[in-house]
Amino acid sequence: AQKNDLLAAFFRKVYRLGRKLSYYAKNVGDKVLLDDAAMPATTFIRFTEKEALIKCSSIIKRGMEYLDKTEDYDITAEELKSLETELAGLEKMKPSIGVITNDRKSATRSIKDLITEARHLLGMLDDAFEGMIGDDAFITAWFSIRKIKGRPKPKEKSVNEPAQN
Repeated sequence: AQKNDLLAAFFRKVYRLGRKLSYYAKNVGDKVLLDDAAMPATTFIRFTEKEALIKCSSIIKRGMEYLDKTEDYDITAEELKSLETELAGLEKMKPSIGVITNDRKSATRSIKDLITEARHLLGMLDDAFEGMIGDDAFITAWFSIRKIKGRPKPKEKSVNEPAQN
């Protein structure tokens, strides 16, 4: 549990660094850096611990590469060194297992994390359905079932009749 708390705090710091790099990349039009640094907040939830730490290492390295160009974006050498040190410490810790054993076994991921992941996946389905399926009845039914704000119906085009005097 302690390692999971440390990882969660570390992932949040790296996520913030990624957002700063993403902001810089968007401002200067650096698509390569944007692809490396831009990530949704749920990235670390979807990855295994090892994959997440590799992604963190990659983002920190990209921060080092662009350090001289990102002074105005609140990225400092101290921040990057601190993240590197913290990453090294986390990599040395024993791998966390996927299940905690008490009187019963329970998943280490909290319900809040699972709900967040489910919302993300449903959002992806919403986008995919609206973008790839041309059947308006299906789309309308999908959003009715999802019970979200719904999909606005297109306004009927009315022919403006000339005013009679």
